[in-house]
Amino acid sequence: MIQDWTNHPDIAANVWTNPGEVDSNFTDDDGNNFVDDVCGWNFVFGNNDVTGHNGHGTQRCGNYRRDQRQLSAGPNPSVFGDALTFTASTAPASATGTVVFYDGTVAISGNLPLSSGTVSFSTALLGGGTHTITAQYSGDATFNGAVSPALIQTVNKVPTEIDLELSLGTTAFTSGTPLTFIANIKPGAASGTVVFFDGDTAISEPIPVNNGSASFTTASLAVGSHAIRAQYSGDANFSASGSQVHKLSIK
Repeated sequence: MIQDWTNHPDIAANVWTNPGEVDSNFTDDDGNNFVDDVCGWNFVFGNNDVTGHNGHGTQRCGNYRRDQRQLSAGPNPSVFGDALTFTASTAPASATGTVVFYDGTVAISGNLPLSSGTVSFSTALLGGGTHTITAQYSGDATFNGAVSPALIQTVNKVPTEIDLELSLGTTAFTSGTPLTFIANIKPGAASGTVVFFDGDTAISEPIPVNNGSASFTTASLAVGSHAIRAQYSGDANFSASGSQVHKLSIK
């Protein structure tokens, strides 16, 4: 057995290093709850010393060659609603046991069994924003457990369109006549609010979107020309957008 792999000509040059961690700065740079885990983590002693101890020198699992991807995914950045498949791989491939995928500290999968050293998990439920994805390997009778380096997955918001319509079909109206403006947002799953404007002046409070639309009724438009538009706020998963201008004249 090799007591200290750091001096071994075959192992030292090929040991996995964590690209998200800065060596010896006493900081959890990649946010995976392990400080200075540059070459992995020693779960027996609870530190980042993964060299040999007591004759058990060659680390078995959790340290990967640089040319192996421990955790991979699909397109990055992706768009909300895209199906993403995360794949974790162990070395050696003979390791058994299970893997749980995490988004930050929240488990997003169950205990998934390894098959030939790999396991995959698919989801379309990641919301808009940045996600820190890790895979936690359980270990087995032969190999120690390990946590992958973090994969930062960016999920972009879905672009939206907003269409503004008037409940009546004419553009000439008498002062004091109630007018109803309807804003329709696509995709229809978008939530958030809509504010109606006359030029640059808001003429409504934020109105909640319900089933993809928001409506506003007013009888307060003064005599003259008006340029009505609607502005959608966006939400956690859908981008903000503005409507076309609807011009009308009040007599």
